[in-house]
Amino acid sequence: MVFASIAISAGLGRRVVELRGERDRAEKEVTQLEESLRRRERMAAMGSLVAGVAHEVRNPLFGISSTVDALEARVKPEGVAHHLGMLRSQVERLGKLMDDLLEYGRPRALERRPEPLAAMVDEASRACDFLARAAGSRVELVARDDVPPLPVDRKRIVQVLQNVFENALRHAPADSAVTVELARLDGDGSLVRIAVRDRGPGFAIPDLPHVFEPFFTRRQGGTGLGLSIVQQIVEQHGGRVEARNHPAGGAEVVILLPAAEV
Repeated sequence: MVFASIAISAGLGRRVVELRGERDRAEKEVTQLEESLRRRERMAAMGSLVAGVAHEVRNPLFGISSTVDALEARVKPEGVAHHLGMLRSQVERLGKLMDDLLEYGRPRALERRPEPLAAMVDEASRACDFLARAAGSRVELVARDDVPPLPVDRKRIVQVLQNVFENALRHAPADSAVTVELARLDGDGSLVRIAVRDRGPGFAIPDLPHVFEPFFTRRQGGTGLGLSIVQQIVEQHGGRVEARNHPAGGAEVVILLPAAEV
């Protein structure tokens, strides 16, 4: 009887510990979900604001661009060509910023079709060729599982990959590779993992909680919208994205996408 009581007590003790662990996990998940909801509400409000501003700014920008076209066609180039070129480059820069703001503030509806992931990686990496050559680096698909076609909006996922590749190339050392690994997760393949890693200095630890926030950037001339748009598109697809420093060095962005439409 004594041994039986001890065994029962031990069993109850283990069960209490298990229940406490389950409660702690549940509380952590609830906290994460609440924070995610608050973040999405903040981002939605900010998105509406910036999209409205971007829409209003695009019209005068179009007018300025048209005026530059007219000047280039009518005035003699001597003495003004440099100034007109400078003006055009700044107009184009502002135009790109307005496009990013509208993209972030008013995301388009998805047009999903089964798409091969490796082909989207190749398309995005080719779009980064000029930047890769300028940086003396390259994008390499170094590992891939037999990943099935994903139900995604191809243009949007190529945009996600291109934004992540460009960010990595800007921090990759010369004569190094930005590596891309593709894998199925969860045993049944319900999630596909895309890991993009550079060999640069990695993220500053204080910056990690903020890398997906709009307008947060450490790069001079950057808008701070690239990774924010990445997160937005990935979440539209029912996935998630995280940024971290790889244990072996360098920064890594990991994208998880569902293998079936959600």
